[in-house]
Amino acid sequence: MNNEEKLEKSTVVGSLTLFVSCYGINIYEVATHDDYTNYQDKLPFESIIVTSIVTGIIMTIVTWLVLTLYDCHKKAKEDDSVTTLELFKREVFCKRTFIGLIILIIVSFLVVFLGIIFFSLIVFYIFILKGKINWRK
Repeated sequence: MNNEEKLEKSTVVGSLTLFVSCYGINIYEVATHDDYTNYQDKLPFESIIVTSIVTGIIMTIVTWLVLTLYDCHKKAKEDDSVTTLELFKREVFCKRTFIGLIILIIVSFLVVFLGIIFFSLIVFYIFILKGKINWRK
C-alpha cells in the first residue's frame, strides 16, 4: 500500500470520527441536560467541537500508524532479513513521515471544516426552501 492510499484512508477515518463524535456528544448533552432549567450545566458547543477535533486527529494518526504497521508486516514477510519492528521504526521516525503527518492533520482540518460549512448551508437552505424562515417580519 502506498502512502497516498494510507493518507486517504486515514483522512476518511479521522473525518468520520469527528462528525460522529460531534453528533454523539451533542445528542448526549441534549438527552442529559434537556430537563434542566440551568443552562450553565450544559457543555458549550466550542468544547464539543474541540474534543471532537482532538478525537478525529488522534484517530487519523492511529489509523495511519496501524496501516503503516500492517504494510511493514507484509514487507517483512516477503523479505526475511528484516523484522517488522525495524521496518516500522524506519518508516515512522523519518523527516518525510513527520511532514506527511502534519499535512495529514491540515487536510483533516480542511475536510472537516468544509464539510461542516457545506452541511450547515444545506440545512439552512432546506429551511428557506420549505418556507420555515420568514424574512419579512
